[in-house]
Amino acid sequence: MLGSVILFLGATVGNVALGAWIINYLYGTRFRGWWVTLVRLTCQTLIIVLPLAFLAAFGPQLWNPSAWLWPTGWLDLPMPLLAYLALCWLLGFGVVPLVTVQRWLRRPPAQLLSNHTTTLHVADLLGRKPLLGSSKQGHLARLPGNQIWDVDFVELTVALPRLPPVLEGMTIWHISDTHLCGCPDRGFYEYVFDRCAEQPADIVAVTGDILDSERHYHWITPLFSKLRGRYANLAILGNHDAWLDVNQIETRMQRCGFTMLGSRWLEIEVRGERLIVIGNETPWLGSAPDLRACPSGAFRLCLSHSPDTISWARRNSMDLVLAGHNHGGQVRFPLFGPVLVPSRLSRRYDCGTFFEMPTLLHVSRGLAGTYPLRWNCRPEVTRLTLRRQT
Repeated sequence: MLGSVILFLGATVGNVALGAWIINYLYGTRFRGWWVTLVRLTCQTLIIVLPLAFLAAFGPQLWNPSAWLWPTGWLDLPMPLLAYLALCWLLGFGVVPLVTVQRWLRRPPAQLLSNHTTTLHVADLLGRKPLLGSSKQGHLARLPGNQIWDVDFVELTVALPRLPPVLEGMTIWHISDTHLCGCPDRGFYEYVFDRCAEQPADIVAVTGDILDSERHYHWITPLFSKLRGRYANLAILGNHDAWLDVNQIETRMQRCGFTMLGSRWLEIEVRGERLIVIGNETPWLGSAPDLRACPSGAFRLCLSHSPDTISWARRNSMDLVLAGHNHGGQVRFPLFGPVLVPSRLSRRYDCGTFFEMPTLLHVSRGLAGTYPLRWNCRPEVTRLTLRRQT
């Protein structure tokens, strides 16, 4: 019986892993429509229903109290079911533990010189619980332990080998995934943005999913006009923006002083030094920027909504990539980490700082999401200070 319990648990873990991987992969693509929703709902249903149905159908023949250790009856299962179980065992006993151990052993890159976080309980500082607004999913904000009102103000110092000497100490506010949709309410964002404005940076970088509701276009101007970089305000759009009125979002952001990079590159001047800034809104908007005419010797800063572009970034010698989209998974389990991460690479770049020669990648957990739910995964804004790596 013990052997059957172990096999069942391994198959259940593998079944969850397979369903989660399919959901994650789809959310990292440009696909959208009824069939994507159907696949997602089917996977979510099967994650729960399959183990229960399996127990109901085959439990009596597999749970033999007389066979305490060695499982009996499993080889008598229908061949298609046994083949699926074999796949789930491979995932549950092999892939999932291996990936989890690799995550435990993962260390911050040497390029990350310091990481200081101040957590502010915005609801307490406002003197009230921010209103839930008209968001359809606003009821989730009431769940116990939800951390959507607690914001991490992160200060990172990173070392970059190709940073020009004159840009030593350059600062960047990285803000991602505001998902304006009514929950959190406007007062929440006003407080966070005012706090950012109190500590100005050379560049403000917004990496997409600005809006998540047609009823909240008018929030963009009063909120994002609070942010002012000394040399540049840069922004790109994300997948949720792409599903709304892109022109209206871009126009309102431009009124706030932001340069909308789209999927292109520009040359700007910071402290008298040439800096190449590049946007990548793939796979949802346009194609990867054409860099054939881009100067090869200059420092390259890239804004990409998804960290899935890391291979492209490395091939094109990006020095620093700022990304979001994954929200850190929003729900992170102790020891294991997140399960649902909207990426073709699943949990690999869920959040944090990564270095893969020659590119340093920072993935923000973002400020909000369609679903106002955060467990063990607080929202964040990040202020990066760049140093030369010697």
